[in-house]
Amino acid sequence: MTYWATKAQGALSHLNKVTSIIASLFFITIMLITVYEAIVRYVFNAPTIWTLEISQYLMLIATFLAAAYTLEVGGHIKVDFLVGRLSPGKRRIVNIISSLLGIIFFAALVWKSTELAWFNFKFGVRSMTLLPIPLFPIYVIMPIGSFLLLLQGTVQFFLIVKR
Repeated sequence: MTYWATKAQGALSHLNKVTSIIASLFFITIMLITVYEAIVRYVFNAPTIWTLEISQYLMLIATFLAAAYTLEVGGHIKVDFLVGRLSPGKRRIVNIISSLLGIIFFAALVWKSTELAWFNFKFGVRSMTLLPIPLFPIYVIMPIGSFLLLLQGTVQFFLIVKR
């Protein structure tokens, strides 16, 4: 089992790096869109109707694409002031329990975000704004990113148990 987890972590690391680079490009795009909006709004007095909505969608996509990488590198927020005071054995048990709870949450996230994406695809839902774009291509990233998060969480669980 440890061989499987180690091999899977290697493959996931590569995939996580690719998705985090894509997410970074989306964050850069959000920054450029925001600067563009500020310039055209305040310098030329010609605000746009699309920048806020597109930025929000790009943020959603980037967040879900970067979530597994963030888990891999330990970048998610932790409240470890109590766990840090435990003995190594007890800390390992807490880490195993929290990893299991994370896996359950990630699985639920995959399930519910898949339902949301499928609903948007099935009914052809569009945003109800001045920019009525189809929501399925945006929401389909949620189950993909959640699944990568689930895989990363599962691999980390097995690596913690291996120790």
